Amino acid sequence: MKPINEPVARKSPQSTSSNRAFIQEMHARFNGQCQSCGQRMDQRVAHYRRVDPNQSRSVDNAILVCWDCYRGHRNPALEGFPAEEAVIVKVAGLTGWNESIVVAWLSEFAKRYALTAMNSHGFRRYWSWDRELPFRIVDVENGRIVRVKRARAGGTGQGVLGAEAVDPDCQAPAP
Repeated sequence: MKPINEPVARKSPQSTSSNRAFIQEMHARFNGQCQSCGQRMDQRVAHYRRVDPNQSRSVDNAILVCWDCYRGHRNPALEGFPAEEAVIVKVAGLTGWNESIVVAWLSEFAKRYALTAMNSHGFRRYWSWDRELPFRIVDVENGRIVRVKRARAGGTGQGVLGAEAVDPDCQAPAP
């Protein structure tokens, strides 16, 4: 164990930018899709795994993987996430869909679209590039869909719908 006063080893800026460039290259090569489970993902949450661990890192010796596959976990999006009842009711009211259609649509969303953000506290954000969808952002907390958002042309959320939402045009709750 290191003594408390010993400095923590940090990655050099060159290795960090080199890794970022490598991830960008891998992301482009594999169209942003995990080669283990198929999850689409943003570069910010992408990882890579060497095909042959005894060989050096190269585009020919690596695959793009999502956070879950990188850590050897099953991707929970493959099972679909249940939604909070308030989200289901709100989406049904705004779209005119019956609740069973809403439940099916929401549970498929994370499988079909890109994981764009996550943290170690159980938060995940999924985003769709399809401008025809009624909602393009789905937030998951602790394995449950808690918010859906419409996205403006600029990509920011508009019309947050969740257990705390009363109005479809309310702004996102502060983090």
